[in-house]
Amino acid sequence: MLAVPPVSGLFARPLVFTALVLLAVSAKCADYQAMVLSDGPRAYYRLNDDTGRSPINRNSGSLGAAGNATNDLPTGVVHPFPGALAGDGNRSEFFDFSTRTEIPWNAALNPPNTQ
Repeated sequence: MLAVPPVSGLFARPLVFTALVLLAVSAKCADYQAMVLSDGPRAYYRLNDDTGRSPINRNSGSLGAAGNATNDLPTGVVHPFPGALAGDGNRSEFFDFSTRTEIPWNAALNPPNTQ
């Protein structure tokens, strides 16, 4: 019986490099929410929740519930659309002409234009 030689030499390095790159990409996808929140945003809306939810987009940012957004006519949200990260199972939302998300006025989200 012929033995199959192990992957070595010319093919080993590209194979190992590709495996490490794929591992790094999958780790980035898994840590996206933690990475965003570590930056301390005032508002962060996941927008990929179940379509049967209440018409509130919960703010996970530092303002908490004070920054919650309201979906008007949430039936106009069309699911599923591909998300921002390739290979990530999270989806994005598409708003057709019959719906919108309203973020309430909050001084922390609306700094004065003094620049």
